[in-house]
Amino acid sequence: MAQRAQIQGFMDEEAVAYGEGPFQYMIAFSAFAATVVFLTHAFSFRLTARSMDHWCRPPDYLSNMTDAAWKEMAIPKDDKGTRQSCMVLDPPDVGDPSAVPVSCSSWHFDLEQYGNTIVSQWSLVCQRKWLVMLAVALSSTSPIIGMPIVGIAADTYGRKSVIYVTLPFVIVAAAASSVTRSFAAFVSMRVVVSVTSTSVLVLVFVLLYEVSSGKRRLQYWFASTALAYVSLPVAFFATNSLKLDWDDFYRYLAALNCVLLLFYYTVDESPRWLLVKWKVHEAERVALQGCSPEQRPSARLPR
Repeated sequence: MAQRAQIQGFMDEEAVAYGEGPFQYMIAFSAFAATVVFLTHAFSFRLTARSMDHWCRPPDYLSNMTDAAWKEMAIPKDDKGTRQSCMVLDPPDVGDPSAVPVSCSSWHFDLEQYGNTIVSQWSLVCQRKWLVMLAVALSSTSPIIGMPIVGIAADTYGRKSVIYVTLPFVIVAAAASSVTRSFAAFVSMRVVVSVTSTSVLVLVFVLLYEVSSGKRRLQYWFASTALAYVSLPVAFFATNSLKLDWDDFYRYLAALNCVLLLFYYTVDESPRWLLVKWKVHEAERVALQGCSPEQRPSARLPR
């Protein structure tokens, strides 16, 4: 009966067996770190997919011309008198009555504005602009497919196990997206980062829910998310001021992701999940690891 009562204490939604202590604080820190990583990746396209001024690239035999001279000679104006960014005269001579505007096949970019972004790296402007929206859409929606699989795995193998397996994919995919020179590979890596960073975020918050009491749960959630949202503008302002190229920015994010390696120290299994799987003594070990000293029991569960 005593063992049954103690197990019921573990499962109580409004209480935490043996009280709350360092374990809950470490999980709350993990939730903060996971939120920072998730947000930086989720909003990364705001910095790396910005479109700067661009104009049609001159042919090789005119490559020695200055930008101003080339624009004056070959870039037509619209009805408002603004130089068009997607059209060029063919042949490239304003004075030639036979010259007609045609679509560009390659572009020059004003890298002084934002540095080299993915837009300038892969010429994602004009008729190729839709590729930016495709990359953002795939990155944003891919967790819809990945999360059910991750959820089933977490319920089957445990929250900690799935988090531990997922972490390397976040870091490696983030680093890989900074070195690839293939747009398809870049988008693929961003999809992997999106799915894995979202998975880590959700699982850590599930874990935080399961190890905290109803009285403290909202405090943990608010503190971890509020600090993350406050930190995000500071980090983005700093990187924006440096005008990092897109690959340097993603290398910066990959380095930031290394904070997730602390999860191998701060994250342990959910006692509730362990009890559902009838791993009672393992659940007690986790609970004792993080309990408050004044509520530490004098006796362990009988084996």
